[in-house]
Amino acid sequence: MGFTKTIAAPITGGFPCAVSAVRISGGMTAAILAEVFRSKKNVIKNPRMLIYGEILDGGKTVMDRGLAVYMPAPESYTGEDTAEIYCHGSRVVISELLRAIYKNGGAPAEPGEFTKRAFLNQKLDLIQAEAVVDLIDSKTKSAMKNAARQLRGVFGDKIRSVRSDLLDMVSRFYAIIDFPDEDVDESGVGEDLKTLKKAYDELSRLAGSFSQGRFLRDGVRCAIIGRPNVGKSSILNALLGFERSIVTESPGTTRDTIEESYVLGDVVLNFIDSAGIRETSDTIEALGVRRSHELLEDADLILAVVDGSSHLTSDDHKIFEKTARKPTILVVNKTDMESKIDIGSLEASFKHICEISAKEKTGMDHLESTIKKVLELDHISCDGETLTNPRHAAVCENARGALLKAYEDHARGVTPDMVLLSVENAVSLLGELTGDTTKEDIVERIFSRFCYGK
Repeated sequence: MGFTKTIAAPITGGFPCAVSAVRISGGMTAAILAEVFRSKKNVIKNPRMLIYGEILDGGKTVMDRGLAVYMPAPESYTGEDTAEIYCHGSRVVISELLRAIYKNGGAPAEPGEFTKRAFLNQKLDLIQAEAVVDLIDSKTKSAMKNAARQLRGVFGDKIRSVRSDLLDMVSRFYAIIDFPDEDVDESGVGEDLKTLKKAYDELSRLAGSFSQGRFLRDGVRCAIIGRPNVGKSSILNALLGFERSIVTESPGTTRDTIEESYVLGDVVLNFIDSAGIRETSDTIEALGVRRSHELLEDADLILAVVDGSSHLTSDDHKIFEKTARKPTILVVNKTDMESKIDIGSLEASFKHICEISAKEKTGMDHLESTIKKVLELDHISCDGETLTNPRHAAVCENARGALLKAYEDHARGVTPDMVLLSVENAVSLLGELTGDTTKEDIVERIFSRFCYGK
């Protein structure tokens, strides 16, 4: 696919720094590079070789010395003629270099435009393009591994394999429908059902992986809930290993939510320390309490904290009622003091109970291991087939639904043309996933997530 513009943008960030780089891509790349980079060895005649030389501003004045590499189409990231110039990491140098590039026919790249061109030039499928963003945004080693494997094509290859099997089935159905008088074998109902079931099971497995896969990409929203002064802020501080929240003896110190991230195993836990939940006439504290109630709805995991050195109150029991429908760990704090809670009486209501002392930092290892167990963090796969993207999960789920209808209709002996509608719907959805049949508005929405220079 040809593009009229030759685009350029910085591909590194953060000024000042040791080294920065600018990428150029498009039909005028070689001509522009000749105007802004000068060296003893011709860069254009020595493709894919880093060459040392002088970097020129718009007036042909040497403003820096660095390296440049030229990569002719189609063997480049974008599939077009591409060049990269490496210079010292000065905001002024980069600004002047871009000014020179634009003066000689280049244009500023839009966010994600390099990767979008790679997709449109069939260097990447849509799943691989989205994996680029996930790789850049990855916050843990496991998230990085999963994104890297999707970028390598593991997930896309699986989808194409399922789609290919379904297309074989579609072609046979068309032969039956379009050539009813020909000797087309209609005895393959059993094989068709096997094909549909195999595809359905594969998509079910993939769609089901999103419930945990989203933790790899977005982390886990973990709300720390309890009445005032049970030690919520102390628990957050103990988990983080530093004093993030203010801790005092006065109830209601935490008036608003405090958020902090912590890497646990393969995922990021996004802890939210909330205002203590209780009846209050204080207007500001009441706003914090209301926000704490809202947190219960959005949280992936709740740490319901009680003070083990005092008897349970009506506020505690109200909190228990609110957490009944969410994955919850009951955290009994202040075990360094005399216990006034009968833990056995709570075991019927809470599957997971941890006794800790945030002050003495005892029981914290048990709490972390319990969090892993509740969220099944030790079972998250990073093989590239774990779905971390909501779009991927939604498409797999919708295609799975279409295949279920096709299977049930086919098993009941519904006419081939009706079965064909459902199978073709699934085929179209899977093509949308990889980008083979994707609509332009979906492509635009996906690449709007990208940063400049990628």
